[in-house]
Amino acid sequence: MLEECQKALDIGQENYNDFALKAKAMERMANAYWCLEEFDTGIEYLNKAQMEIHDNKRYEKLRKWNKQLKKKKELAYIDPEKALLEKEEGNKLFKANDFKGAIERYTEAIKRDPSNPTYYNNRCAAYQKTMDMNEAVKDANTALKLDPKNIKALSRRATCEYFTKEYHKALETYQAILAIDESNKDAEAGIKRVVRIIEGNMASGEVDPEQRARAMGDPEIKKILEDPYMQSVLREMQTDPAAFQGYMQQPDVAAKIQKLIQSGILQVGQGPRK
Repeated sequence: MLEECQKALDIGQENYNDFALKAKAMERMANAYWCLEEFDTGIEYLNKAQMEIHDNKRYEKLRKWNKQLKKKKELAYIDPEKALLEKEEGNKLFKANDFKGAIERYTEAIKRDPSNPTYYNNRCAAYQKTMDMNEAVKDANTALKLDPKNIKALSRRATCEYFTKEYHKALETYQAILAIDESNKDAEAGIKRVVRIIEGNMASGEVDPEQRARAMGDPEIKKILEDPYMQSVLREMQTDPAAFQGYMQQPDVAAKIQKLIQSGILQVGQGPRK
């Protein structure tokens, strides 16, 4: 079939056949190579067909094939034994304070074995050392998806949330650790540290602009602030400070008010900060 398709292309080239016919022959060649599991060549010919003349169905096929090929290559790359070696190299670099080098090695370990939460945890620690807290949190969350009770991942995420001044999140994460290990001293100390900051902010009436900006970017905080009922509650609390105690008797509302207080968005008696 491949020979026949190539012959058709050669004849078409010699006789200046229209683009649609050449594209059709190229796509047939692409299909043949794909069936032969010569995936790269198949995609190459499908791209050539698309360059001859654009076709929406072919475009979708090309997108699907690229996605499948990427997945095939990722699966073929998996090798737990090599992943362990990469992790060990990463550990050596980490101990030598070469954190960027460690990140590279941990990344390679993840590619070799993406199902192992330890590698995400290790890379999280390296990202923390480079002060890239956003990437560190991503890795901690991935480790937790693989192992929801991974205390090391929770602890590292809480550390990130503390340093990015997302105290409401850090408090929840420390509480999640205690739900797994009620005698965890680090989590207990973390909660006390965060509560002191929240109470200090409340007493001073001052909130760090970075903390406020982070909180305003939190989808959960946005949802609370956009809730019509909560908007009504907050307006009433602004005009009638005594209303605060009444709303704190309603568990669902109280939890949302506490979240706003912990995040620095709400100062009791002052309403939401802007």
